[in-house]
Amino acid sequence: MKRLFLSLLLIFGAFSASFAANNATDIYLLAKTESTSELKKVENIDVVDSDGNTALCSAIKYDDVGAYNILKKAGANTEHKCIKKIPREQYKTFLQKVAYANKS
Repeated sequence: MKRLFLSLLLIFGAFSASFAANNATDIYLLAKTESTSELKKVENIDVVDSDGNTALCSAIKYDDVGAYNILKKAGANTEHKCIKKIPREQYKTFLQKVAYANKS
């Protein structure tokens, strides 16, 4: 089972390096896997999915501080209108986690 999982990771890694990220999900996955060199190739980092969410909004919704930091550093809009759809307390708590993670 472990071998299958590693094989899938290798395949996904090869796939992610070979496709052009042109939607919010692809961009989020690039950030989640820390594919910063691929993120630099993205034309519009703030492209939205069918629900109007950017990759940055997905990172917030999934409580993914690492992806958020990578997307922010890559120039994602931290004031995109999709952020206003996230419950205020959830967003506030998330930003506290970001601040704590960035202290070290």
